[in-house]
Amino acid sequence: MVYAASSLEAYVNRVCDRYREQYPKRDLRIILQGSQQSRVQLERGAPPGVFISASKVHIDSLTDLGLIESSEALADNQLSIVSRPSSPVETLNQLANTPRVGLADPRVPLGEITWKSIRQNEQNIPGLSNRIKQRLLSLELNARALSARVFRQEVNAAILYYTDAIRLEEWVHTPLTNPQGDPFLAHYFIALTREHSSLTASGEARDWFRIAQDHSSKNHLKELGFHPTR
Repeated sequence: MVYAASSLEAYVNRVCDRYREQYPKRDLRIILQGSQQSRVQLERGAPPGVFISASKVHIDSLTDLGLIESSEALADNQLSIVSRPSSPVETLNQLANTPRVGLADPRVPLGEITWKSIRQNEQNIPGLSNRIKQRLLSLELNARALSARVFRQEVNAAILYYTDAIRLEEWVHTPLTNPQGDPFLAHYFIALTREHSSLTASGEARDWFRIAQDHSSKNHLKELGFHPTR
């Protein structure tokens, strides 16, 4: 079982292809969804395996329950404002003046970081949060769903992971920064999960965990626009 943040779809598929080449007789199931959804499922007894989260909060929660055997930092991903070339949006203040905005729900990693950035920038732009909320078309529960809305041109602007933004042709993307100009980053972590604190992770999961962090996989992360953790 591989539970992974939906924004890692291309990377996970590549690792799974390599895993199947090495272990063609093994069963493998991939679940791509919001990190919080995977965490809840594992908490409720879903089969263990490998869990890749876009936030350390979910890794820590499972660790406290004894369901994580080991974990490692995997990569970083920058957030970007995406908009249509005819009406480019480069700042959160401009976003607050744009109709039909798409954002992630604050309960998921992408949304948590997005709303944190809005709150920080609100120090210099009073009322920013309320102005953006008035422009919202929807709040999505994972990055893939939000990217799909942008792809279908249902929104005029959105905040996405950089790795999703660069795959959208004919859309402008601008780094999302704090008032000091520093980028907002999501930090991905990979973990071996287990059914109980007295048990160990399976050998199959260990093999996937190893392949996911080798030189070839880290190069693929770079190709996709992530910043692998060294």
